[in-house]
Amino acid sequence: MTIKVPLRLDIAGGYTDLPGYREKGGMHIATPLDYAVTIYAYANTKYHLPPVDDFVEEMNHRVAWLLGNHPQKLNSYCSLEQGAGLGGSSATVVGLVQWYARTRTEIMSPLKIAQFACQVVEQTSICGRQDEFCSAFASPLYLYYNNQETQVQTFEWPEEFRRNIEGWNLLYIPRTTSCQDMLDYEMKANLEIEPISYFTKLMYKAILDADWDEFWKWYIAHWKFVEEQNPRKINDAIRELREQYPGIYIRPCGAGAGGYLLVHGEMPRKRCHEREARSEIESEKAIKIKLL
Repeated sequence: MTIKVPLRLDIAGGYTDLPGYREKGGMHIATPLDYAVTIYAYANTKYHLPPVDDFVEEMNHRVAWLLGNHPQKLNSYCSLEQGAGLGGSSATVVGLVQWYARTRTEIMSPLKIAQFACQVVEQTSICGRQDEFCSAFASPLYLYYNNQETQVQTFEWPEEFRRNIEGWNLLYIPRTTSCQDMLDYEMKANLEIEPISYFTKLMYKAILDADWDEFWKWYIAHWKFVEEQNPRKINDAIRELREQYPGIYIRPCGAGAGGYLLVHGEMPRKRCHEREARSEIESEKAIKIKLL
């Protein structure tokens, strides 16, 4: 059995990892990429799945198997670097939930898959629901969330949006600090939440109106405000690239602790790493954004 789950790119909004957004309510826009986590499950005739009383507890055993702590024949492969900031860990858990459902011939909706994946992840680490939902639905999403609920609206990118976004690039940099350290800082900081939600709502309206210029205006305003709120997101590598290419906007993906940078345009010289089946190659070109 082979299960393929897309990675995701955050477009805008606050992260559900942070208590401030969960308590006051937040919004998020994310889109799946045509890069994925692939889970390979091999038949093991000597093993039979036990009865399950607690789905989440049983799923945590499946996560342990994937990490090599059980003889069950499971393996995974991610088409981009580990720690890329593109939701690979959450996509892996979503894939495990899908695998688990298939082994029991159970039909699960994308919403149910995302909810179960969130339960599994929240028991073991701090992680945003935006990742699981985007991977499970495999569609661009507009999320509204708080401590009690997550509301999901799927949408399709207008043609101009899709063309422009696929003109962006991903550029890999070494990790400079852990995502947990970055989240710890943001949890302690007095972040202003309302402007982020306001910008996100305006961007979503621009998407529905198919107005790229309006979207881009609020997109830049959003991410510049995010940088003002947390200067630690902009490390030396980003500063150096911005000085080298002043006409191109560059921002971190994910928590911004290292991994991939999002380059909004072409760069004359590019370096990155892209993983391909059973090999890792160094490329002279940045990785193109490919929307699912």
